[in-house]
Amino acid sequence: MLEIYIDAGAELLVSTDQKLLDQLKRSFPEVRAQELEEFVRSYLTRLDRS
Repeated sequence: MLEIYIDAGAELLVSTDQKLLDQLKRSFPEVRAQELEEFVRSYLTRLDRS
């Protein structure tokens, strides 16, 4: 998954895998990663403000 993130030039990696997200934060702090539920919540909040 990390290779795809890098190859795609992605700005954010979204996942439901908490173990993966924890490992990314420890090993690759430069990778911007977020849990799916948190991403959806923040996205919908931004939509409500517009």
